[in-house]
Amino acid sequence: KLRGESLQQTPEVLWFVGPTRDILQEVAAQTEKKLHSLGRHTYLLDRCLEPSRIADLAATLVDAGLIVLAPLALGSAAKRRQIAGNTPGRVIYFDLPGSKKVFEAPHQPSMTIDKTASADQIAELVTRELFK
Repeated sequence: KLRGESLQQTPEVLWFVGPTRDILQEVAAQTEKKLHSLGRHTYLLDRCLEPSRIADLAATLVDAGLIVLAPLALGSAAKRRQIAGNTPGRVIYFDLPGSKKVFEAPHQPSMTIDKTASADQIAELVTRELFK
């Protein structure tokens, strides 16, 4: 918490969850750019990391005071909860039409994206809604 205060922000993880990994990664990258332009200290986790590694790394980066952006395309809600653990964060859920992948919706996400828009438009919406 002290590190976040020294950076003048609240450290947390933004969990981008949904059935399509490429969309999650693209929106997370655009959101990171927008947050960075607002003077926020961020880190985007790479989609190639193993889920357990994502959790460990996210917790470390939050402890360092950063806002971490973590795309997570795991279909099981229980597995996502296990990965997130006690790391403070908010869930941005992509409820996208047309996906054939079985995906359990998260319980009470901070934000639900249920329309098709560009990654930049969605990133603007996420930034505006979650960082007013």
